[in-house]
Amino acid sequence: MKLVRVQLDMPENRVRELEQIMAKTGVATRKDIFENALALFEWAVNERTVGRKIGSIDEEGDGYRELLMPALASVKNEAKITNGLHKKKN
Repeated sequence: MKLVRVQLDMPENRVRELEQIMAKTGVATRKDIFENALALFEWAVNERTVGRKIGSIDEEGDGYRELLMPALASVKNEAKITNGLHKKKN
């Protein structure tokens, strides 16, 4: 597999936030934190593609909070269009 270098410029405060997340999670490298973030985002996109909502559930079962992100809202819209076209064909 050919490796491609990806370089990001980030404000110092965001890098500090990134390092705090790494410390909380025990992730050793920035590459690993981005691999984890990409895996989570990919999962969320796949879930939205099939019409599922992404959220967090209160451990007490008292409610949930839906994750709202512009990128996931775009997937939602595409999924609705795709599902709508599929339903019309049947």
